[in-house]
Amino acid sequence: MVAAKRRVWAGTPDYSSPEMHKSPLNALPRYGYKSDIWSLGILLHEMTTGYRPLFALKNNYDKIFYLKNLQHDLPIDRNVSSGVYDAMKRCLRLRPKYRPTAEHLRLHSYVVNGY
Repeated sequence: MVAAKRRVWAGTPDYSSPEMHKSPLNALPRYGYKSDIWSLGILLHEMTTGYRPLFALKNNYDKIFYLKNLQHDLPIDRNVSSGVYDAMKRCLRLRPKYRPTAEHLRLHSYVVNGY
């Protein structure tokens, strides 16, 4: 039996990281656990503000296009506590290498102290 390999990603664009959309056509996507950190940042934003950062974009095509062409860190709502804002900001860095690991997040003041 041959194992199937997915050549395209599947998921909700609201939670997908920019690098998931930047792979060249016909190339295998290159993303890893740092994409999960991005999704965690989106979840934090949604839980603390009541909406996802890309809520204003009308459809999935617009969301994917926006993420594919994103040139700077994702703008996020500042009307939250400073601790959660810092955690979200770190998770939603454009470049994956600048996002924290799960281990670093576990030690973040927002996680440790709750604010």
